[in-house]
Amino acid sequence: MPGEESMSARVKHLNGRLPSVVEDEIHRLMLVDYRIAALVLVPTAGDFSGPLKVAFSTRRFSDLTGYENAQVADRETDWLQGPETDAQALEDIRAAVVAGEEAETHLLSYTNAGDAFWVRVQAHPLKRRDGVMDGVSVFFSPAEKTRASYLSDVWSRIEAAWGDEHPQADDDRF
Repeated sequence: MPGEESMSARVKHLNGRLPSVVEDEIHRLMLVDYRIAALVLVPTAGDFSGPLKVAFSTRRFSDLTGYENAQVADRETDWLQGPETDAQALEDIRAAVVAGEEAETHLLSYTNAGDAFWVRVQAHPLKRRDGVMDGVSVFFSPAEKTRASYLSDVWSRIEAAWGDEHPQADDDRF
């Protein structure tokens, strides 16, 4: 089958056979390899509450991040984070993945060279017909977010949390 060599090169380090829903997603993404930045993740221990590792990455993902396919195969994804990555946004995506739900957010991510860039991240569970999740597709697209808009979002969350915890507080006291 065309492209089979590239798939096996990207998943060569994974032990055992991948679930069919994951293999189907990889074959689907291979058709758009140069157009879509994506990863397919699978659990390291069969449970999505633990670490996830890369089963597949597209060429467009490599172009976007500077990480070659061989560098990411069978690795956990913490290398995409850096000192200014929003930990709460990561936790929100993680919670959605554990719950088997789709998630979307903007993150400050990092290239292989250490350069920060804004990216829109969409996570989609890969479920069998019986509803069991076997993997997650994660799509990345460059985002037009600025540091000011990020800080505005963070401030909005702080205000919302303050209001929830202090319903009697009014602004005249400050």
